[in-house]
Amino acid sequence: TGGNQWAVYTDGYDRAVRILIEYAQEHQSELDVIVYPLIYTARHSFELRLKHIHSDCCRMLGEEYRLPGNHNMVGIWELVKPLLKKTFTVEVLRINSSADIEHFVNEFSKVDARASAFRYPVDKSGGQSLSAEVTHINVRSFYDQFQKAAGALDGFHVAAELVLEG
Repeated sequence: TGGNQWAVYTDGYDRAVRILIEYAQEHQSELDVIVYPLIYTARHSFELRLKHIHSDCCRMLGEEYRLPGNHNMVGIWELVKPLLKKTFTVEVLRINSSADIEHFVNEFSKVDARASAFRYPVDKSGGQSLSAEVTHINVRSFYDQFQKAAGALDGFHVAAELVLEG
């Protein structure tokens, strides 16, 4: 169900993240403005990866895939985690660190559980969408953590494609 389309969408969002990271490095004075679309775009890219590997696992197990109807990364990760264990060998699980994925999901979800904190300045009830406790975002550290976790999900996807195409 749209296997290649998942990769096309994810690749597009990844390219946008890289462009924003490069722009931020060249124009640091604008970082306070572009940090919101940068973080939101990275988050969406990661969510697409989670949903893609969910789809891959369902295909490998011969189960029907149902697109999660929300943006709750913790909830999506909790759907995916047992499927990874059912689908992949111990070797594949060892190479692609679920710990990196889980850390990223949990840390990000503390700040933006519903994919709205970097998308809108206010929540549906009119309150501030991003916690006042968030006063500084280390973009380099965020990007490093994003790349680690995204790389692990990409590793699972590559392994899935080898099985599905082989």
